[in-house]
Amino acid sequence: MVHYEVIDTTQEHIEELAETMAEADVQECWAASHHTPLASLQLSDLASSDTQTGLADGEVVCIFGVSPLSILSGSGSPWMLTSDLVSKHARVFARGNKVWMKMQQERWQSMRNHVDARNTRSIRWLKWMGFDFKEAKPFGAEQMPFHEFSWEQG
Repeated sequence: MVHYEVIDTTQEHIEELAETMAEADVQECWAASHHTPLASLQLSDLASSDTQTGLADGEVVCIFGVSPLSILSGSGSPWMLTSDLVSKHARVFARGNKVWMKMQQERWQSMRNHVDARNTRSIRWLKWMGFDFKEAKPFGAEQMPFHEFSWEQG
């Protein structure tokens, strides 16, 4: 039986995921900001108040958090970077993310970010989580097509 846990992110988690990051996420990091996996993880962790790591039998499946965009308006920018293990553990991953989303909806008035239009796994997940999408437009360092996604308190 697989042991799952979500815990506070450590530098060791960041370094492990930087080496095992899913190719679609590596491409997205580069297209958005010309950052390596390690730089993307370190910067995202620094910008977030509560970065978490999802583990399966001690291996990093994903690291995620929300970076504040505006404290005054209560808006944040959710992000997640994954290893290929996320596909192997999709059911548990999906259930846990629904719980996480509910917690974030209690904390934030709105959330928004961008996702690489080529990253179809992430787009499916974000839609399943309840985010709304805009048409893809050029974005980031490479000006590749990205979708803006968002959620707002109704």
